[in-house]
Amino acid sequence: MIRGAVLGFPVSHSLSPVLHNAAFEYLGIEGRYEAIEVPSGKLEHFMRESSQNFDYLSLTMPLKEEVLGLGYASDPLV
Repeated sequence: MIRGAVLGFPVSHSLSPVLHNAAFEYLGIEGRYEAIEVPSGKLEHFMRESSQNFDYLSLTMPLKEEVLGLGYASDPLV
């Protein structure tokens, strides 16, 4: 099963879970995408404790800037 999430705060308004889960269902892919509230300053803790449970993550601002300081590789296409 593919598992993904959008991280941010606030993130409850995000349509990403609806879109990703609809795409999984339409394409017949066993997957789950969820929204997880991670406030600014807590991303490093989340990455250390929980990121291994996900195949991919999406970030909202300001977490997009915060992750750059944590040394994670990014894909130049994204």
